[in-house]
This record gives sequence, C-alpha cells and structure tokens, in this order.
Amino acid sequence: MDITLLSVGYVVLITALVQVIKSLGLDSEYAPISSIILGVLIAIGTLDVSVASAITGVASGLAAVGLYDAGGRNIARVIGGK
Repeated sequence: MDITLLSVGYVVLITALVQVIKSLGLDSEYAPISSIILGVLIAIGTLDVSVASAITGVASGLAAVGLYDAGGRNIARVIGGK
C-alpha cells in the first residue's frame, strides 16, 4: 500500500486518539507532543522499525496537530461571522 494513503489514515486516527486522551484528562497543552508520539508509535507499529517510519509518524503527528488547529480556527471564524 502507498505510504501517502496510509499517512492520511494516520492523521485521522491520531486526531481521534488525541481527542479521546484529552477527554480522559490530558491537558490540552500536551496534545501536540501526544500527537507526534502517537504518530511515531502507529507508523512504526504498522510499517516497520526504521527511520523512514519514524519520520512518517512525526509528519503524520504534525499534520494531525495542524488539521485540528486549522479546523478549529475556521469553524470559529464561520460561527463568529469573522
């Protein structure tokens, strides 16, 4: 399977997992680092133990953080009428 397709799935999975962890009591301040750690763990667990997998995980974690941040801002802008 293409690594790009897997990475998109990782981003969605990481975003969902971080939201679950936050609902269990994780402070929002630690959500970005949690996303990166989850990304690395998921990528290494599903691909293989390599530097390329770790880099894919870090990129997926960072993308998940950006997706959540950008989505939240855009929704607030639409709701707020700005």
